[in-house]
Amino acid sequence: MDQQQPNNNNEAQILEQGDIYFFYRPKKGAEEVKGIEDVRRFFMVIAPEESQLYRLFVIGKKSLPEIRETEARASERYWARVGGIFKDASELQRSFHPMNSEEEMLQDQLEKESMRL
Repeated sequence: MDQQQPNNNNEAQILEQGDIYFFYRPKKGAEEVKGIEDVRRFFMVIAPEESQLYRLFVIGKKSLPEIRETEARASERYWARVGGIFKDASELQRSFHPMNSEEEMLQDQLEKESMRL
């Protein structure tokens, strides 16, 4: 791998390359997801080419921000938290299995507490 030289101008620097995947968990009782109102949680997974790790992020809003050339307003800022780091795809897949009601209550409580920060 080439050593990266310090970037002295305003050009973006590539830190890693790979795949990005998006997933969602439908709301409880939703027969079919027809729109954002039927989505309970939104996830992003980053799978770099040079690594065997899969990084799972839980996105705070159920959609991605609009792509614009200007700076984002404070009302448009999005948060994400690391939901897990997995060594292989099957381990990641197991993390998406349906939760029981106790796990869902704990997850909801953790999300509410993290939003207060």
